[in-house]
Amino acid sequence: MSHRKGTLLSLISVLLGVGLTLGFLLFANRGGSTIGMAAPSMIHVRYVAQGGNDATNDCTNSSNPCASIQHAVEQAYSGDEVRVAGGDYAGTQVITHTNGYTYTQVVFVDKSLTLRGGYSVSNWDQSDVNKNPTVIDANGFGRGVTIIDTKNEVVTVESLKITNGDYTGLGNPPGTSNMKCSSTENCGGGLYVYNSTVELRNLLITGNTAGSVDSEGGGIYFWSVRDALMDSVTVSNNSATGGGGLAVIYQYWPVVISNSRFENNNSENGGGGIYLRSNINSLVTIEDSEIRNNQASSGEGGGIKARLSKDGLMLQMDRVYLQDNQANGRGFAIYLDAAGIDTPTVKLTNLILTGNQRLAGTPDTPEDAVISVTPPFTNLIVDLAHITAADNPVESFLYAEPSHNTGKFVTVTLSNTLLSGFVNAFSAKENTDTEVIIHHDHSLFYEVTNVDNNLGGSPTFETLNLSWGDPKLKPDYHLALDSPAIDAGMDAGVVDDIDGNTRPFNSVMDIGADEWVKIPFYLPLIINK
Repeated sequence: MSHRKGTLLSLISVLLGVGLTLGFLLFANRGGSTIGMAAPSMIHVRYVAQGGNDATNDCTNSSNPCASIQHAVEQAYSGDEVRVAGGDYAGTQVITHTNGYTYTQVVFVDKSLTLRGGYSVSNWDQSDVNKNPTVIDANGFGRGVTIIDTKNEVVTVESLKITNGDYTGLGNPPGTSNMKCSSTENCGGGLYVYNSTVELRNLLITGNTAGSVDSEGGGIYFWSVRDALMDSVTVSNNSATGGGGLAVIYQYWPVVISNSRFENNNSENGGGGIYLRSNINSLVTIEDSEIRNNQASSGEGGGIKARLSKDGLMLQMDRVYLQDNQANGRGFAIYLDAAGIDTPTVKLTNLILTGNQRLAGTPDTPEDAVISVTPPFTNLIVDLAHITAADNPVESFLYAEPSHNTGKFVTVTLSNTLLSGFVNAFSAKENTDTEVIIHHDHSLFYEVTNVDNNLGGSPTFETLNLSWGDPKLKPDYHLALDSPAIDAGMDAGVVDDIDGNTRPFNSVMDIGADEWVKIPFYLPLIINK
């Protein structure tokens, strides 16, 4: 009996010790501008609404919400959720991070949490951005949201409009770098993410600027971001000298952009819509998205400019529209280059390219093209399959030129390409002791004057199974019933089309981005009674 009693007392003592230790750890992890990881039982929902009250309020009572998003974030434990009712939330503030640098924004986040708008004070359970638009407004001074140093801990930002950011004069002092921005003076007019893992969903990021000079990421700036997901995000009417919509730099983890739109963004130096700036060392995926009406007013890549830096697949685009983008330099829709010692690969499938052209008032050049593959430093491999390009007022569909360095090469392989309305399908130039190979198989051309256009050296053009004829495109650039592109392609390993329809509909792939699918016709069933 005494042995059992002693064992029971020992067990109680151990349990009490564990409980006290856990309690101390939870208490010690709270405090300061950075909140530590909380146990699941400590996760709270924090509420914010206009007319709320911040004073002595931890924001956990939905009947007594806080007034500012920043106060709720500061009250939150790591892992908490901040729900924000509809309304305009303005008022930027300067916050000094533990790294010693100051940042100016409406909302500053340096812990894992979920920030979601679209609620109402009468319904905190259902987010509806149409009924309850929630706006983070920087009022022309600072940015909307800054996210820093959460590393692998996820920050989710959802169902918000971020607008009127301007980071002019608030980034690095002139002549310095790698402090608040990487290699530029100003960055991230709307949203800035550094060394953090993020999920951005159902956002409108519009009307922001990173700065009037030496700036990047007018709408969004990713700097050494961990895994990043952008889903159902519209990035519009933003500006910077580089990357009007989105700028990405020093990227060592995957970025996925899906179901998103980049439109009416402007940059001077390149990447009107998207700028994969440098040190892109992990795969960037862009799918089911639209890149429309963006400008690079004095540089390359009206829609997207990408400089890739690692062996293997570094950029993949699938089911993407690129329309009405303009640039002063090469690559009016897409400009691809590479830097470093490795050989990156780009895979582009199911693209529709239309209306992309040189910026009005700037002189034409022989290198003008919808897609430019011109790495200035190293090799580059590009694989295109099921591309439709029509009604682009520019001489060439594709231009390729390798680095000037001896032994460098560019290889472009195209399968099931549909081109309409070009003077040249493919233009290329070789420099001394460099090599260009453009290989295309199962192409359909219409109103194309020259298949190949040699602008210097001895580039290799390889043509297999080329056919000619009116592709019978509909106004939306899908195939009409009598198109010669139907059942005329090859198996390029692409299992769906621009709309997500399964390929092939019949036993043979179609040429172009669209796989024609017969819509069943059913007669009404009449039952005689």
